[in-house]
Order: sequence, then C-alpha cells, then structure tokens
Amino acid sequence: MEIRKLAVNDNKSSLFMHSMFEDVLQEKGINGTFNYVEISGNTKLPENGWTSHDFDEFSLVIEGEIESIIDGKVYTVGPGDYTLIKKGTPHQSYNRNNETCRIISLLI
Repeated sequence: MEIRKLAVNDNKSSLFMHSMFEDVLQEKGINGTFNYVEISGNTKLPENGWTSHDFDEFSLVIEGEIESIIDGKVYTVGPGDYTLIKKGTPHQSYNRNNETCRIISLLI
C-alpha cells in the first residue's frame, strides 16, 4: 500500500487542482489525469465563455454543490453524485454557494 498527501490550497485560489498518481497512470500507459479539485464559493469556471477537454471527464462530488451548464441545460450536482462530460463538450461550472465544492475527477 502507498499513502500520499494532498497538496494544500495555501493561496486560497478560487480553483485548486491537485493531480494524483500521475506516475502510476503514466507507468500504465494511461493518457489522462486523476485529480482532487476545490472550487470556491461563488465561482464560475471559466469566468467568461466555455471550456472543453480533449478527454472524457468523470467527476464525483464529495462535498458542496456545483452547477454544470451544458447545451443550455443546468445540472445541479451534489455530494454522492457522479457525472460524465464527453470529450469536446463545451461546458461551464458554477458554485453558487458560499461553501467550497470538493470533487474527484478523472480525465481520460
């Protein structure tokens, strides 16, 4: 067994992402990232426009709540909910609450 520690969001940025087990994914030939993500309260990502990825994005909300906007539809995702956003899909994320939203994500 191997135990590693998450980095700490010392500068309290509105988006904090810590990639986990990059070496293991690379060793197995997996092109992607496994991440711990914090999105501060009252934060919209990206601030302007939309984002999309060259990977499918699988996410699990572990704390807080986030809205994902895809094709004009708003999806509210909370603790225990997990999602899939397909590769190349334009989307926005918005934490409308005051509390930080914590997510585990896998982009592959």
